[in-house]
Amino acid sequence: MPVITCGSKNRTGIVATEITTKGYCSSMYYYGCKIHTLASLRKGTISFPESIMVTPAQDNDLTVF
Repeated sequence: MPVITCGSKNRTGIVATEITTKGYCSSMYYYGCKIHTLASLRKGTISFPESIMVTPAQDNDLTVF
């Protein structure tokens, strides 16, 4: 899930500069980071998160875990 940290007019973000970069998500570019969650299914109830990671926006979703 992308987390946008600055508006479209502000090309250089000033929030969390250590982990934010320029990324692309479904036909739009944004400056921010991504939250990745790995969850396990439990029958009859909601999924339980096993791992939660925050990565820069430029990281590929397929290579995170």
